Amino acid sequence: LKLHDSVIAQLAAFDDDDRIEIAEYCFSKGFYEAAFGLFNSVKTQLSLEYYQKLGYCKQKVGDMVEAIAFYKQAEVIEPNDVWTIMRLAYCYRKTSDFRLAADYYAKAEAQQPNKSAISFKKALCLLECGEEDEALAIFFRLDYETSGDKNLWRLIAMTSIGLRKFDQAERYVEKIMSTPDGWEDYVTEAYIRWIKDDIGGAVASLRAARKQAKAVRLVEDRMEADKGTLQKAGLDVNLIPLLVDASLRE
Repeated sequence: LKLHDSVIAQLAAFDDDDRIEIAEYCFSKGFYEAAFGLFNSVKTQLSLEYYQKLGYCKQKVGDMVEAIAFYKQAEVIEPNDVWTIMRLAYCYRKTSDFRLAADYYAKAEAQQPNKSAISFKKALCLLECGEEDEALAIFFRLDYETSGDKNLWRLIAMTSIGLRKFDQAERYVEKIMSTPDGWEDYVTEAYIRWIKDDIGGAVASLRAARKQAKAVRLVEDRMEADKGTLQKAGLDVNLIPLLVDASLRE
């Protein structure tokens, strides 16, 4: 797998066609470091596919910054190539550059407007950027198109809580809780009851969540992760340990 670095390779004096053939084999087998070294040693194949493969090799070994650099060169050659655009969106998301990720998902969406998965990923990035209203509008559209996706309901409920659209959040929580799928649904229900000053109800929901999760730490971690949203809703997050502690008492 280190053929491109070996003395044998140097003595053999492989030409570009040889290197490309070996690189393609390594690439097809998932040997991305070897494939990158061979592709990168070729100077006569500066094409869209060439830069895409260099970028993909770097992406697969976890070097998102270098992957972006190669994908950007591919973008120069063909600005509207959806595959390149989606790879750039993915890499920017992985490097927590959610603004650029959302922009690239929007570009991909313009090329493939009926791909709901692209819209969903863009909405998640918008949430990370603090653009909850825009994200919520996308979630509503996707909910209308798919009808009955509980993951969308959960996102709508939590986003609505952060925007203080409590009646809307409660409607979606009620839809979720008509057939709850797991302990996290009970945590979301607890938030709605807490917002309504129903502390006893909130504790009861957390108790149900704890029993299903079979680990109080999971419930605490979820609530810690939601602190930002709960603060936006006007809740005192300092009460979280007290609520969790109360849920431990039967």
